Amino acid sequence: MQQRPNPNAVHSMEKVLEEHGKYWRSLQRGASTLGHSLSEAHQCETEEAETVTAMASLSVANKQRRSEEEPMEEEVPL
Repeated sequence: MQQRPNPNAVHSMEKVLEEHGKYWRSLQRGASTLGHSLSEAHQCETEEAETVTAMASLSVANKQRRSEEEPMEEEVPL
């Protein structure tokens, strides 16, 4: 789990991801942790998930604050 992958294998995978990443965008996500050990890759994914959660919380808090500041539009009877 602590051992890093073989540098030749990493280089080969980088070339494959470079070519196929043009057509399969989902492959680009894993490219950032390609040369990491398994435990390092898990740590990166955990940090990324925490960052996304924090950003989502800020976005929700910002929307709630805006809705409190802006008066609601009154309904006009037809």
